[in-house]
Amino acid sequence: MSCHMQRNSFSSILQFSDMGKNMKAVLLLSFCLLLQSTIAASNEEAPRECTLYLAPSTIPNSGYGVFAGVDFGEGEYIGDPDLVIPVIDMYKNLPYRSQRQFASWLAYIWPAEPDAFYHASRASFPTIPSSMYKVDTGLNGATCLKFRNSDRERIHAFAPGIASLVNSSPDFVNIQSVKHGNQVSFVARDDMEAGTELFLHYGEIWHDRFTELQMSETEYDSLEDYNTNILPYMKLPTEEKKRRNFFNKPRKSLDVDDEEELEKNHAVDIASDGQMEMVKGFKSIVNKVLHNDKMRSTDVTDKQQEEYDEEDEEEYEEEEYGEEKVPMRNVHWLEQHGMCIDNFSIGASQLHSRVPYGKGAIANVPIPKGNVIGTAPLLAIKRDDLIIYGADETQQALRNVLNLDQVVGHEELLNYCFGHAKSEVLFLPYSPVVNYINGGKEPNAKIQWPQDAPWLEAWLKMHPLDVLGQSGRIRMDYVALKDILPGEEIVIDFGQAWNEAHENHVKGHGGLNEFRHEIGVPDDFYPDAWKNEPVVYEIAMKPLQPGELELMTWKHNGEQVCKNCYRVGLPSGFSQHFRDFSDARGITKLYEKLLNNPILDSNEWTVFETNNEQWFAQQYEKKAWNFNMHYIAAWDEAARMSFIREGLGRAGFDVVLESLGTAFGLDNMTCFHMSFMGISDCDSSFTHADIYANDEKGFNIIWPMITVEGSSPELDIVSDNTNIVISVNYEYDVAYVMGDWGYHKTSPNHYDEKGQMRVVVGAYCSQIDKTNAKMLKHLYDGEDPAPFMDQFENPEIHWSTRGHSLPK
Repeated sequence: MSCHMQRNSFSSILQFSDMGKNMKAVLLLSFCLLLQSTIAASNEEAPRECTLYLAPSTIPNSGYGVFAGVDFGEGEYIGDPDLVIPVIDMYKNLPYRSQRQFASWLAYIWPAEPDAFYHASRASFPTIPSSMYKVDTGLNGATCLKFRNSDRERIHAFAPGIASLVNSSPDFVNIQSVKHGNQVSFVARDDMEAGTELFLHYGEIWHDRFTELQMSETEYDSLEDYNTNILPYMKLPTEEKKRRNFFNKPRKSLDVDDEEELEKNHAVDIASDGQMEMVKGFKSIVNKVLHNDKMRSTDVTDKQQEEYDEEDEEEYEEEEYGEEKVPMRNVHWLEQHGMCIDNFSIGASQLHSRVPYGKGAIANVPIPKGNVIGTAPLLAIKRDDLIIYGADETQQALRNVLNLDQVVGHEELLNYCFGHAKSEVLFLPYSPVVNYINGGKEPNAKIQWPQDAPWLEAWLKMHPLDVLGQSGRIRMDYVALKDILPGEEIVIDFGQAWNEAHENHVKGHGGLNEFRHEIGVPDDFYPDAWKNEPVVYEIAMKPLQPGELELMTWKHNGEQVCKNCYRVGLPSGFSQHFRDFSDARGITKLYEKLLNNPILDSNEWTVFETNNEQWFAQQYEKKAWNFNMHYIAAWDEAARMSFIREGLGRAGFDVVLESLGTAFGLDNMTCFHMSFMGISDCDSSFTHADIYANDEKGFNIIWPMITVEGSSPELDIVSDNTNIVISVNYEYDVAYVMGDWGYHKTSPNHYDEKGQMRVVVGAYCSQIDKTNAKMLKHLYDGEDPAPFMDQFENPEIHWSTRGHSLPK
């Protein structure tokens, strides 16, 4: 009788054996059972240790980090390789599309070159203070990982595993990359203890920006603060040289009725060679990527990659890192507070017909039904971001480079995103191996939101626009629908829409590498708040009564657009009053001449006389774009007083001064600079703040005199964190108010019909006292002629709590 047979027939032996007659059989049975249990115990493996944990980083303000759960030896591979997914189109942000300077998800893309996705310039006047500048461009400034295609061209890429999770520290670098094909692996640089946090070094550009973002907020409320904290870092001449004395400016003699001057046609500036070179060949590159397998990073051989890595190492020489001990966490602490991220590994998939690379996610450990298999942080992506548009290389303006009527294809990233058909928001998970999880008809797992997350309830109520800014701050879980044994493939339901799209693609004989479709989510995964909502920033606007002051807020959530950006109601007929004022002095007629026929060159100015008043006209300095704005302001005292008395006073501007003075607790206000600004052609303009470092005592107030009906937006306003640029139209009898650090610029616009133009009026008004007189003088003595420099010594009072008002 074998022990195997005896154990299998244990119940029958007990049933039919007689204890007296069959004692030998019972003893033999007991011996066999004891022997088998001993063998089983000796063969039973100890519980598998988690090799990698996701837990709060030891580096302050760095979110989560990756920690070793076991010891690693020098040169030992850490975790599974990361998938490398190319990103083809770099024109995701302003000025090419959207309203963002930088989309949050792009902070996780490794660029071919630094700043590949950040097209906005930090350049502005004045330089944006660090306390305001909160655009986190993430890996867009990183230089440590470079990916190439088989043509040896560097590519932008997403590596959604360790490469996206580990933090950076120049002092504690302890892993390095090994690239092979469409994957990148990481190995230990030295022996590593369990509990050690893993670090790369993203490069000096990244670290400089990270340090700047962590600086404490500083307000620059005075000229002294401004000179100390900002001017030294501005790429401008010294203060003495910076002053634009109007006598040194080019001045032209101009008779406003001289028809010969109107016949002069100067060449129009177009986009610089550098700008055009940036877009040259974009369409051909896109087509090559979509239709030529050589461009795919997956075709790079290991030997080629070794050669490329050697080139990269020569270009970015490895730095000497400090000898400080790498930060660690106790393994027991990680078990309690961290999340194991190696419960499954890359292996051969049983769903070959549906999987491009024949790979899947294979369970490493037994996973009981209902348990979390793994967790993954998420990137929040606007659906339109993954569309690849054709490029119209004939466009002079950068905003027109993309031909939004021509869809060339979609980014491969779309295949790894989760989405709902009624929502513009997609979610891209990143964590080791999760992007290898395939879809099938018999799923053994599902996705769900973390049930214990304290942020979940509030987050699910967010507007989609706010959700899109949450990349890296949110996560989802993969949960077992049934018991899963080691060696089983993890499979989820990709949804009916994905299945139908894939089936149609296969029927059409499309290649697996050409298929593009997001993964479906369960019906209850997206809350109603994310469905059928446009993802376009708008300012909440309501009709305003004269003098009614309203902080600009976002329509979707009621939060402020920027701290000192307002709308204020003007008296009925206010805009028309200034049109009549302008017509009576020939200013309107002069604008028709200046804007339709180039008379003044860039930064050139002239003085003209009308109604016994002297005014000056100047063309703003042109940069590398079409921009024909002209500026007209008072030159002599008669013109200045005419503007104040017949313009502001008789139009009823007192209600604006009283509203601002009361709201900001001022004692008095003076309007020290007034001007007209007219334009008909603008490809781009310079971001600036006219009032700054003034302790919230001064304002730039702008209202329309002439607009073009049906015009596209006319004024760009920069949000508090400088990442969103909202474009608005002017409204008759309503003014926009820009206080301290209210950054804005003229929106790109072009009026097609000859003679169409936009003219607005601006007034700088402030309380002038010993705390800000020097600063206001500095502001007034800017790039334009400043004929009234002495007005700050003993300023006129145009409104006060003691009853002062504008002269009528």
